[in-house]
Amino acid sequence: MKVFMLGWEFPPVVSGGLGVACYGLVKALNAAGTDVLFLLPRPASAKNGRERQKTREVHVASPHALHNAVEKAHDHAHNPPEPHHQAPPPFQPARRTERVYEPGPIAESHVETDALEHHRFQRVTFVPLDSPLTPYQGESQYQRMLVEEILEEKPVKRWEKRFERHAGQWIERIIEDPPPDAAPPPPPPKRYLEGFANPPPVVGGANGYAGDLFSETDRYARLALSVAKGESFDIVHAHEWMTFEAAMAVAAESGKPLVVQIHSTEMDRAGYSANPRIIEAEREGMLAADRVIAVSQRTRDLLVEEYGIPAAKITVIHNAPADMPPPPAAPPPRAHKPTVLFLGRLVRQKGPDYFLRAAQRVLAVEADIRFVLAGQGDMLPELKQLAADLGIRRSVTFTGHLNKKRAAELFASAALYVMPSVSEPFGIASLDALSHDVPVIISRQSGVAEVLKHVLKVDFWDTDELANKILAILRHPPLASTLRTNGRHESRQFTWPTAANEVLELYHSLLVTPTP
Repeated sequence: MKVFMLGWEFPPVVSGGLGVACYGLVKALNAAGTDVLFLLPRPASAKNGRERQKTREVHVASPHALHNAVEKAHDHAHNPPEPHHQAPPPFQPARRTERVYEPGPIAESHVETDALEHHRFQRVTFVPLDSPLTPYQGESQYQRMLVEEILEEKPVKRWEKRFERHAGQWIERIIEDPPPDAAPPPPPPKRYLEGFANPPPVVGGANGYAGDLFSETDRYARLALSVAKGESFDIVHAHEWMTFEAAMAVAAESGKPLVVQIHSTEMDRAGYSANPRIIEAEREGMLAADRVIAVSQRTRDLLVEEYGIPAAKITVIHNAPADMPPPPAAPPPRAHKPTVLFLGRLVRQKGPDYFLRAAQRVLAVEADIRFVLAGQGDMLPELKQLAADLGIRRSVTFTGHLNKKRAAELFASAALYVMPSVSEPFGIASLDALSHDVPVIISRQSGVAEVLKHVLKVDFWDTDELANKILAILRHPPLASTLRTNGRHESRQFTWPTAANEVLELYHSLLVTPTP
């Protein structure tokens, strides 16, 4: 089996679960013997001389080709064709083995060395496409990024350089625009909510990038369609709404089944400020898909109730901890002041402001405590000002961006991890904390709350109760020890090999059983 996957962030940065999930799932699929053609957006500004030596050109598909493919996808969503897929051999779940990162059976190790990177992805072909799209983008973030990182030509990010150093095999493809004398494209199909206002004015793209987010997702879809026409594969798998148009076009053009995976919805990320165009793009991708993967029952319910997706089409497959360095054999001594840790994107969805308000209540009772907000995001300036306004700035540390090694070190020194998310489809960071022997408090509004028992749970808005539970763990070592021990064992139930086996079962069901 070969999977045409549209994903994000390789290797992942510690800034959200989307890249972590793509990395963990693809590594496990590789180890299970599944071939993956992995497309990811990546700006051409990241290229260096060594890369250009192994470049081959791909011409971008015309807007007319994309128009036809998307129209096919719309027809397929409302009038599914008769199945014509050949049945593959019976599915055999991968068996576990003590061998680490060899092709075939899946290993249950978290060893992190450069020498093993090739074995992790022997069956994966990475195809970076020339696009500046990044996870969790909205319209304003895209235009700001376009000005700051493309027009001003900022230096290449460290993770982009690591991609080149560590990826096992890939094909670097430079995308060119169609010849200037090409026939003008037909008007694009109407895909979004009726009556929605026009997008913001085009900033003026650099390197041929579109000047607004929705035009860029169209452009990215044409790039993906160009690649797909030269490849053979059995199934299409897309992550995040910005790849859905591309996935719909590729699936319609190839006649292969489409799976879309929902890690977070626009409603989760933006609440009442949700962009209706993004909501409609999410809905269209899910309606066109043969199957939808939700990362929790909570997300599945949201898709049914708010997006109108048929429940029978949705499969719940839980995430697993990030692939971080293991805890040291001899943990470092805890800091003199107990450390209460928040690690995640600094956005409203994650509730970092509620973390600070609970911190104020704790510090009013126990002043000798350190609170750490690890991560980056749009709320960072606002959170620093809030800490100052609450009078707790001296007790709060903002770390900014973290790599995996630094995140593991923070977990090793933390007395407690808090995830006060306002709307959390799953919550991988809580599993990361448990796997590093850290007691955890999570919000009841998180998907992981439906499966974890050995954690403390609060409503995100109840900062008094959150403060009380922080104090309870810090003041009562037996409680902390019980949560730590049982939580560590519970976190081991969630592995990427398990998730990959469930995904493979879903793939095979689509190739064997007609879609209802």
